[in-house]
Amino acid sequence: MKRKLHIENHKELGKIFIHYHGEKLENCNICGNIASFLCDFPVGENKTCDCKLCNECANHIGVNLHYCPDHFKMWQEFKNRPDFEEKVTNIINFKDLNKWAT
Repeated sequence: MKRKLHIENHKELGKIFIHYHGEKLENCNICGNIASFLCDFPVGENKTCDCKLCNECANHIGVNLHYCPDHFKMWQEFKNRPDFEEKVTNIINFKDLNKWAT
């Protein structure tokens, strides 16, 4: 199905209406705006949180890596621990994995 976006500005109502036809857009679980990201916080068994997030509610941690507000708070608390450096020294950055895959 071809996607189509139509925007109507109703100044008399003080509102803008957006009509979108095509694939269903998902809403942000935090504020209800259109979601662009999923929370990438690991929750075990090779799974992530997957909370739907808009650009405003997503906390951008790294390249294509986003956390919801609750998991961002947990990440900040972990980063501020005195043993943070010790805990992360054995973690290989995903973008560096290609160096080792030959």
